[in-house]
Amino acid sequence: MLKHKRLIGIVATLALCLSVLAPLAFAPVALASSTYTVLRTQTITTTGDTITSAKVQIDIPNVGALASDDVLTVSMPTDVVMPSAGTAAAPKVGFTCGANAVSYSFYGTAPVAAGAAPDILVEAPASLDKTTDLNALDDAANGTSWLAYDVGSTTLDIKILGGVAAAGAGRLIVYFNNVDVNTSFDGDIEVSLSGPSSSGFTAGKVAIAKYIGTNTGTYSVAKSIKSMGTNTITLDTLVTQETIKNSIQAGEVITYKLPSGFKWVSAGTATGFWDYSTRGCKFTAALTADDREMTVTAGTGANWPGTASAEGRIYISAAQIAVSDEGTAKKGDVTVSVESDLGNVTEQDFVIATYKDFGVVATAKTTKDVFAGQYDTELGTINIAEGVKGSLLADRNVTFTLPVGVKWDVENYTATNCYKKTVNKGTDWVVGASNFFDSTYRKLTLPVAASTTSASSIDFEKLRVVISPDFTGDLNVEVGGTAGITAATLKVATVYGPVSMTADTATNVVIGTQSQAIADVTVTEGLKEAMDTSLGDTVLFTLPDGVKFTALPTVTVTAGDVTLDDVDFGANKSEVAVTIKSSSTTPATIKLSNMKVTIDRTVPEGALELAVDAAGSTALQDACFDPTPATAPDISFSVDEMASVAVANVVTPAPGEQGRNASFYIGSTIMSVNGSNVIMDASPYIKAGRTYVPVRFLGDALGATTAWDAATQTVTLTKDDKTVVLVIGSKTAKVNGADVAMDVAPEITNGRTMLPARYVAEGLGYSVGWNAALQQVVIQ
Repeated sequence: MLKHKRLIGIVATLALCLSVLAPLAFAPVALASSTYTVLRTQTITTTGDTITSAKVQIDIPNVGALASDDVLTVSMPTDVVMPSAGTAAAPKVGFTCGANAVSYSFYGTAPVAAGAAPDILVEAPASLDKTTDLNALDDAANGTSWLAYDVGSTTLDIKILGGVAAAGAGRLIVYFNNVDVNTSFDGDIEVSLSGPSSSGFTAGKVAIAKYIGTNTGTYSVAKSIKSMGTNTITLDTLVTQETIKNSIQAGEVITYKLPSGFKWVSAGTATGFWDYSTRGCKFTAALTADDREMTVTAGTGANWPGTASAEGRIYISAAQIAVSDEGTAKKGDVTVSVESDLGNVTEQDFVIATYKDFGVVATAKTTKDVFAGQYDTELGTINIAEGVKGSLLADRNVTFTLPVGVKWDVENYTATNCYKKTVNKGTDWVVGASNFFDSTYRKLTLPVAASTTSASSIDFEKLRVVISPDFTGDLNVEVGGTAGITAATLKVATVYGPVSMTADTATNVVIGTQSQAIADVTVTEGLKEAMDTSLGDTVLFTLPDGVKFTALPTVTVTAGDVTLDDVDFGANKSEVAVTIKSSSTTPATIKLSNMKVTIDRTVPEGALELAVDAAGSTALQDACFDPTPATAPDISFSVDEMASVAVANVVTPAPGEQGRNASFYIGSTIMSVNGSNVIMDASPYIKAGRTYVPVRFLGDALGATTAWDAATQTVTLTKDDKTVVLVIGSKTAKVNGADVAMDVAPEITNGRTMLPARYVAEGLGYSVGWNAALQQVVIQ
């Protein structure tokens, strides 16, 4: 075998790109008034060869930009010549318009009828690419607006005359029909096109031929790459293209060999296309004893009638391959090596298929930035793609599960249109009418109708959801199911709280004292238009029970272009409503200042927070309301706060109120704290001889700060320099850092954390008394 053919193939590949697969266009740097496109090139292999089939297209966007006497000069390299004598009997250059007869001209002479075919012909076709787009340079008769003539043996001029149309696109095609190449070249044979600086023509170069110093060469390729598993597949058409004409000879046997682990199942049909294909040029495709090899044999005798004037090609259609040994066959590209017994076919490896595992993969193609607290929120796009056809199992399903705090928007969208699907390729397996949701509206199930007949890739776009007002951060969709899909956690959005809050240093405030200053607060939008007037116009700020505003705060815009309207009290003086007049185009901040509050004696010591009320802030969310109509699925959320910040620290009681005392009764939700009744959300009870009390109310009654760590199930109560730490289910308490054994353990009952009252109270320095007759616990 001729190993040098590999190098020939590399060189020939570029020639094929020029002559067969796609035309090349010359694109000048400046704003061009004319562009030049190679429609066909030719391969030259020896000195003395003739260019017979090269074509160049000249386009002028508006011929009205050309002036009389504008000239475009077309120059070939030295020793690339028009051989004719340049007479009426043997013209060098001819020109024609539409269906008119060919004329030719010498420089400075009028056009005359050609007596023989010209070496180079310049034509103005009747129309452009579309038959309705007329060519402005197609004259009714030759010579009225332009002509072409030779200037020596290597150059011709195209000259604009006085009859140019006022406007419209124009096109000329230059045919190089008989041009001799009398020297060798290193690659491209280029033609230069230029005009005077005052001309409307643009300068440029195009390659009309490629010089390759060899006599044979081919290039092989598959028209498209098929995906395959272990089953038999039918390949797309395989093409072996001559890069140099007459490379393939009569009787030549071309062998196509598969890699280990693969086999040919069917050789398909081989067809030759040459200029003499209608005269009996035959090829025969066949399998061999080695099932990795397929041969294509060129005809002989009457089935190979002679030489061709242009490059030919072989099409192999409907050939089939399969995996013969799964242990040997390698995943990835399946390549075929091609060679021939006479060595005229370039040795080459080319890809014909991709061997993949059965499998289905889900990926997040895009993500979105979105707000919490809104219906009709669009997430990013999820793609589900099969490795090979049949990877998705029929009568199974694919599921999309949202995190807690997010639901599919089935109020505004039905089960079949809370998303949009785009089938990129293959079988559409989604049964839209059968999609359904679970009772939480977090899980969407997509049944698979039937096994796919071609590997599918589907984008699920415009996924519509409702997001709870208190959900922030990454929004991940869990993709899974029973249809063979690989489970995946896909980030499809980043959720921003509509607003965040910061405060200046918190001040100390005293229980029972009026008109006390609290810290100024800055409210910042998560993204522009977070305070969205299309939803509503109110942002509602609230204080805890027992705390009221003494007067309305001062509210100002400190950044961005949001505009405000009224500031007023809400339903009571524990609320301030800020009305938004128009939304922002950049994230805005507003500041609440000069805030003073009155605190009654029921307020516990510790942090005092100002919050943005979820349900009342209509400009920030629309997902806290009941569904409409009442029969629609309930995809709303019940959330109290969208954001909060500590603005004060409630400290020692007002003068004259010394110490604390609290009492409560077994089975009653009423607790007395310093003489005032407090309603608890759970009743104390006795278990194992110990009294259990709701942790939050016990801590508040004792003036302690209570913290809950859900991850470790730990409660921490802190008052002054004393700390009590208890763990659910553990009989060991940690009091001021020391372990204390208890005879009972804290527990969670009906969703509330219940603590043994005596150990907590005594750990914080209180005395505990018990009135058995009244079933009353007294703490002092």
